[in-house]
Amino acid sequence: MAKQLEDLRFTMTQDMENTFIEMMLIRQLLKGGDLNKTDKSVLENELSDLTALFVLEFRKHNKKAKKEYEDIMNS
Repeated sequence: MAKQLEDLRFTMTQDMENTFIEMMLIRQLLKGGDLNKTDKSVLENELSDLTALFVLEFRKHNKKAKKEYEDIMNS
């Protein structure tokens, strides 16, 4: 069991890595500012969906590490 934050290890599946990369690419496009209103809206919705998916997958694959994190933060 991890006793410090530095000891925590999280699992990242290939799907999670791909989702994360997609999220970063969309964020870059949104920050670029050269989008019309419709494209911006579509990308914002896609980013929201991908973020929700990533969070669900992260929680699914990191139950033990999440519990250890909570234990460390509450001690």
